[in-house]
Amino acid sequence: MGFASLVDETLEKSVVGSFSKIGFVIRKRLARWTPLDFDSMKNQIAIVTGASSGIGLFLAEQLVANGADVRLLVRNRTKAEAAVASWNTKYPSGTWKIHEVDTSDFASITRFVAEIASVKSIRLIVHNAGAITPTYSVNHDGIEMTTAAQLVGPYLMTSLLTKQLEVARGRVLWMASGGMYSEPLDLGWLANPGANYRGVAAYAKIKRAQLSLVAEISPIWAKRGISMSVLHPGWVDTPGLRQSLPVFGFIMRPWLRTLAQGVDTALWLATAPESEVASGQFWFDRRSRSFYKTKSSRLSDTAGNRQQLVEWCIDSCSQYS
Repeated sequence: MGFASLVDETLEKSVVGSFSKIGFVIRKRLARWTPLDFDSMKNQIAIVTGASSGIGLFLAEQLVANGADVRLLVRNRTKAEAAVASWNTKYPSGTWKIHEVDTSDFASITRFVAEIASVKSIRLIVHNAGAITPTYSVNHDGIEMTTAAQLVGPYLMTSLLTKQLEVARGRVLWMASGGMYSEPLDLGWLANPGANYRGVAAYAKIKRAQLSLVAEISPIWAKRGISMSVLHPGWVDTPGLRQSLPVFGFIMRPWLRTLAQGVDTALWLATAPESEVASGQFWFDRRSRSFYKTKSSRLSDTAGNRQQLVEWCIDSCSQYS
């Protein structure tokens, strides 16, 4: 094992050193990361969900600044319009459009897909929308809100846009969280999430389910030229983190990553050569990482459970697909 790999593994085991800005700075320097090359994104359609603030907004801005045609999917159009108000001046040749879409509302997703039916190809979808829901609630179809917005909704959207993704040899990125390491793939919870509901745990469970879902379906999509990846941005200083985890955000604030550091791996996955981005992997700081840190998560993530998860997602949105 080389020195850079040894340092990387040491950081990974430390958790705090890995997820904080410390890990980013050290890894970037030791691995001598190459600058991002946006040539493959020029004039290409890129869809970013949860794009009115935080990671989603910053990621969308970087894509606009580097020539992509970006569709910002947001729940609050007024908020999003205020957030991008300066873009006309900053990026006079930039191209973007705001779409009001709630990823927990499957009818909202189908309306969006109809809106862009004339689009022939889609190069990139970033499933970034997500928040910790403090109390138990369900969407119009009776599905727990975190599950609907961050698992079933993204699956439905991707499925409905398959043809456009196939044309562009598109890439689909799912934004994960380190919290998933603490949770197993829990099919029983999906069936009965209301008992002893805790928002933080629900968020972590769904992030685990995202990874299992992508691992199961990515080989099928890869045959059509579509790459799927899950990635972790690290601990990033965002409005969402400050609101959802205020104590953690306050204590860790000096060590939280900047937005630029948080979106680096997503932009690298969007732009790197195909040979460098194996589909169906979990990525952090430009490197494929282990799916597990606990025995329970490893034992739960069986082929049978993954297949049941896929079938459950299909059934949950079948009337919209």
